[in-house]
Amino acid sequence: MTNKFASLSEVSILAATLRERRISKGETLVFVEKKTGVNRGQISRFESGQFKYPSKNLQIICKYMGVDEYGEGVGFHLGDRFERFANSSPQNLSLAQELISFLERLGKESSV
Repeated sequence: MTNKFASLSEVSILAATLRERRISKGETLVFVEKKTGVNRGQISRFESGQFKYPSKNLQIICKYMGVDEYGEGVGFHLGDRFERFANSSPQNLSLAQELISFLERLGKESSV
């Protein structure tokens, strides 16, 4: 619990993920406060990246939101966001498939 986050980037990613999860669930800060017992002002600070350590309250919010503050890193959050985007509409699924195909082709070309 006393380990400091490795970088501001790590903090920013976690903060953005927490905010995105709350909004995608359609929950307000007041609602999350009632469900977790964590003050809404502190939740807002977490979502703004105003923290350096994984405090007990930050861990409570991460658990409630289904976010692992250490485990999977950027790939988890990016993949999770990409999947939600792709599954949000047939058009977005098509765009996601085209993007993946493009990136795969680009990767093959740059490895030659």
